[in-house]
Amino acid sequence: AAPAGADTTTPPPARPVTIAFVPIFGTDPFYMTMSRGARAAAQAVGATLLYQGPTEPSPVQQLQALSAVVARKPDVLLVAPADRTLMVAPLRKVSAELGIPVLCVDTFIGATDGRYQTGGGEVDFPLSYIASDDAAGGALAARALAKAIGGQGRVYVSATWPDVATLARRDSGFRAEMSRLFPQITVLPTQYTGMDPAKAATQLHDMLTLAPDLAGVFCINPGAAVGTFNALKEAGRSGAVKVAVVDATEQMVAALKAGQVDLIASQHPAEMGWLAAMLGFGAVAGQSIPPRVDTGFTVLDRANIDDPGINRFIYAR
Repeated sequence: AAPAGADTTTPPPARPVTIAFVPIFGTDPFYMTMSRGARAAAQAVGATLLYQGPTEPSPVQQLQALSAVVARKPDVLLVAPADRTLMVAPLRKVSAELGIPVLCVDTFIGATDGRYQTGGGEVDFPLSYIASDDAAGGALAARALAKAIGGQGRVYVSATWPDVATLARRDSGFRAEMSRLFPQITVLPTQYTGMDPAKAATQLHDMLTLAPDLAGVFCINPGAAVGTFNALKEAGRSGAVKVAVVDATEQMVAALKAGQVDLIASQHPAEMGWLAAMLGFGAVAGQSIPPRVDTGFTVLDRANIDDPGINRFIYAR
């Protein structure tokens, strides 16, 4: 314990701190909600937040946004890497050559599942990874969907891209939990939509042909969901085929209330952004920060969507 009367606080930085945040997709409701949390934290400590993201989810566009932000010489960088491999070299340059501390938020780089500062592995330079545990989110969705379909039947995963680390972990977590707890549920091959609703709809119709008794679909994010539930409506299977989705955008919440979606595993993006900005500020101030922070999930369904307090889990632009 510190001696009585000792000053145990860390002095603030000598000048105002600039925190940069580069998301995967600048206008996405999830990242905009995260940016509001980060901005609130920055304002609370007298820092400035720079927010710049691509107009579409693309590693090439993210590199352009990263270059633009780094040119403004921020004190710390918060980034949601668009690709776990392609973003390693540019982020290492930001950290090692430019001396800007890097914290990953929502998604990560390398093969370490976002467990940095361990003293091992090729990619160990990010100071921290602040995100929900996507494998746990996939497992949570598996349990909720299994309950909705009565613990048996055939389901499939509708995903967007195979190379985004967090999405792959949702898929693997979902499959592992189904295998572990629900042997009477068969998980069919994952389909990749590329966020194209027409492609998602075509895949849904193909899966209904393959499995006329299809019981459920796990949509790994909203980009995989719209075409899926629209196609179910066209096929007259809305409600009969249960739909679980990750991320509580206003569109997904409206679909939940309309009966097109049955449950949503919501991340906590505002909390994620707030914690990331606070930890980034702490790192600049010389504080020791945790290398991993899990911000969790909350399941939303028609039974709780109107409960007081649930609104804070809904993403909005």
